[in-house]
Amino acid sequence: MPEQPYTGLTASVKIGTEVLAYISGVDLSLEKEIIEILAFGMRYKEKVPAIKDWSASIDGTVAFADGGTQEKLYLAYENDTLVTLGIFLDSDTYFEGSGYVSAMGIQTAPDDKVNLTAEVAGSGAIILTIDGSAVGVTASLSANTYDKNAVGELHDPIVITLTGAESVTGVQIGAVALASPTDYTATGAVVTIPTAFLDTLVLGSALFTILTPAGNATAALTIIDTTE
Repeated sequence: MPEQPYTGLTASVKIGTEVLAYISGVDLSLEKEIIEILAFGMRYKEKVPAIKDWSASIDGTVAFADGGTQEKLYLAYENDTLVTLGIFLDSDTYFEGSGYVSAMGIQTAPDDKVNLTAEVAGSGAIILTIDGSAVGVTASLSANTYDKNAVGELHDPIVITLTGAESVTGVQIGAVALASPTDYTATGAVVTIPTAFLDTLVLGSALFTILTPAGNATAALTIIDTTE
């Protein structure tokens, strides 16, 4: 497909699956730390790519409403909730990743609208999808929610399937490495998380990072307990 420029006419910002209302600007920043290597006798520095990071700045017009998307953005800030941020150039081309709302602000003046600003700090990878196909390594879950209730409908092992990778070198939750085969098993590009390990997780959101030779992928799982 030939390259073509995008404009803001087809752009949108989403929290989860909902378009964030009255947003007029977004600034996505992708960063990578570069480590310098020095040794006696070297005439030039060597450099090694290291940890990646991303963040997003959002601005728009305040339009708070009960149950609205801007209220959900505020609640994510207030409750330290991990959100899925989508920056859409059009319906098939977008960046998407999970992060935390690290700051919000409101600015106004007597002769101006009420302006909204927000900052999102990325947690894990942000994935670029072009024309419906993900670029790099991505992960999909067999279910987005796990129930600790042993008789619940969602009390099953979680299967994480990777695209863009052929093997797995490790699994993490945050900075904690999971042990194989007790915490997970991996066969090719498929990872299985057993219920015995899932039952040890705290309620809320658990962000899995799947490590592969081709790059890392993240997948967020919600942990609930419907036990009465």
